[in-house]
Amino acid sequence: MNEQESSAPQSANLLPTALIALSLLLFFAWQLSIFSRQRSEVITSRSQLEEAYKNSGPEAEKALKQSQAVQNKLLNLATGIYNLAQSGDPDAKAIVEKAHIVNQTPTQAPAPAPAK
Repeated sequence: MNEQESSAPQSANLLPTALIALSLLLFFAWQLSIFSRQRSEVITSRSQLEEAYKNSGPEAEKALKQSQAVQNKLLNLATGIYNLAQSGDPDAKAIVEKAHIVNQTPTQAPAPAPAK
């Protein structure tokens, strides 16, 4: 009878331990599946981004040149309006005041240090 009583507490302790181990195993398997899915999505996104970057060469350069041209035209327009306002044109003065146009001359880069 003594052997039966001692084996009962051991089997009673085994069930909760087994359930905890099983739940941890399931949790880690679930985390691993999420990780592998995210990894495959990142790889797919990276390959799509690289492909888009390779294919965007001429179009991106063309768009960059167009945006630089528009920026230069806008700068010339603002400079012209500012110069007209400085020469006394009342309409140009009104536009400069309303748009808060200021003359910002580009600063020169510092001269390179002489070679020793």
